[in-house]
Amino acid sequence: MYIRLIITIPLAFYTSRVVLRQLGVDDYGIYQAVAGLITMFAVLRTAFDSATQRYYNVALAKDDTLLLSRMFSTSLLIQFIMVLILVVLIEVFGIWFIENEMQYPIHRSTDVYFVFHTTVISVGFLIINTPFSGMIVAKEHMQFYAYLSVLDVALRLGLVFLLLFASSDKLRLYAVFQMCVPILLCLLNVIYFKHNFKEVKIIRISKRLIKDMTAFSGWGLIGNICYSLVNEGVNLLLNVFGGVVANAARGIAYQVRGVLSNILTTTLMPVRPQATQLFVKGDYNEFWNLMYRYSKILFILCSIMVVPIIIYSGHILDLWLGFVPEYSSIFLQILMVYTLIRSFHEPMDVVFKASGRMKEYQLTTVAISISTFILGWIFLKCGFPIYTPFIIFCCVESILLGALIVLARKEGIIIGQYILLVIKPCVIYLTLSLSVCFCVSAIINVWLVSISVNIVLLCLLAYYVGLNKGERNLVKEKLLSRFSWKK
Repeated sequence: MYIRLIITIPLAFYTSRVVLRQLGVDDYGIYQAVAGLITMFAVLRTAFDSATQRYYNVALAKDDTLLLSRMFSTSLLIQFIMVLILVVLIEVFGIWFIENEMQYPIHRSTDVYFVFHTTVISVGFLIINTPFSGMIVAKEHMQFYAYLSVLDVALRLGLVFLLLFASSDKLRLYAVFQMCVPILLCLLNVIYFKHNFKEVKIIRISKRLIKDMTAFSGWGLIGNICYSLVNEGVNLLLNVFGGVVANAARGIAYQVRGVLSNILTTTLMPVRPQATQLFVKGDYNEFWNLMYRYSKILFILCSIMVVPIIIYSGHILDLWLGFVPEYSSIFLQILMVYTLIRSFHEPMDVVFKASGRMKEYQLTTVAISISTFILGWIFLKCGFPIYTPFIIFCCVESILLGALIVLARKEGIIIGQYILLVIKPCVIYLTLSLSVCFCVSAIINVWLVSISVNIVLLCLLAYYVGLNKGERNLVKEKLLSRFSWKK
């Protein structure tokens, strides 16, 4: 999965550059505007994807093939119904928005509608693919999942190069390419599913299961919508109090954060099936051992990426962008701190989704998170600096983490153990990491050399300070097994 990231992230950045060059600013802007319009509905897919994963893992934990087939059949039906509903909603809202609100050259209206309809088809296949890709992840066939992700990015880049040979209608051709990729990936997932999971059949569905899965997805949807609204609400506040320069700086900072979030999500993906199955089996001791261990490792991994960005943010932005918009560096630094705190939230998300207690989890998250926007507006109105909402993000996330830890007592968390096994080693590691990195940056003036030395030192600190003796032995064992020359 990490090799997948090493390949896909640079390819994705390079693809964006090639697309912009081939389409030009106007056509690229049209495509991004239309795609952004449809992306607003992506939270629905995310919520149902989590529900599908959770119920698959329940069936796998019970080793019940009949139940697994029923859950697959139910999920497939729900996804088809959701596709029909979404297509109607997107078409009605999208056409109204294009005709009344969207700004574009009037002579390109037919191209705008063409891009819109092809993108709707792409979203439809992404949703239909969910029951099949979900089973692949639940069964922990991560190698195929990683290969398919690499193929996805490689296909998009390869098809973009075909635009070099097109003399006209590049926008339409690009839209068709973007539609064909999810269709092909969906077909490959279906073929792999039929070949490797022959025990899973389409059988009669359960009305009760439909109700349970929809309820689970509904609470997840509320949390996703709240998270999106808070982030977009803060973006609106930045525009009101800081203008478009603040929005541009936020966009740059969020692009970096998006890459880190992708890495953390990838790290979490193999843990979710194991954790859910352990919880369903009632093996709570092993479940919490996994959660404690994983919470610490996720924080340490995040620190290795975040600490150098905090210290060298100005140099990194200057190398990447050349011209750095005002506020970009301070926004990025505070968002990195937020990302570090947020890393504790991800394992807690696994806990509540494994237990199925989504109502209390999402209501707590919504009630606390929504204060970010309210407090941000009050502080900016009172004349505080433009970066204040991001500091509020960090404070609110810390409070939310505390509330979730208390809430997780019903799931079996021992707060003293959590502090001893997770919080304490993480605080010690972070303190040492910041101290060492600041000293190195002060001693070595060439920042590229300095950041390279710091990353090496952070990895060594992670091994000798962050991990306990048992975890270090496990790492040694895994590395030796990977790089052994013996057959």
